[in-house]
Amino acid sequence: MEIDKETKLSSLNIVIDDNEKYLDKLRNQAKEDGQNDKEKKLSVTLFGHTNETYEIYIEDGKLFYSGNLSSKDGETYVSFELPISQTILFDILGEALKKFNKVRTLLEAVK
Repeated sequence: MEIDKETKLSSLNIVIDDNEKYLDKLRNQAKEDGQNDKEKKLSVTLFGHTNETYEIYIEDGKLFYSGNLSSKDGETYVSFELPISQTILFDILGEALKKFNKVRTLLEAVK
């Protein structure tokens, strides 16, 4: 797998519930992650959240994602658009071929 440092997000949208209990939870998560030294930062992770994907698809050479991270204290909505570079495309195809070969091997064994 090659590292692609050239591809940049085309769009990013993050909406965080503005209630103090939820913001405190995200601040504490940042502190646990070692992010909060002198500044107040928020850390939104899957830990303590349930992930609900609304959409994920590829169109016009871009990957689109939108979803919601929910906890009992609040929610964070996330969406982004990422151009698929040739490097990323080759990685995706390589992973798909590995899975295909596993399925093919399994089917041949069942014959």
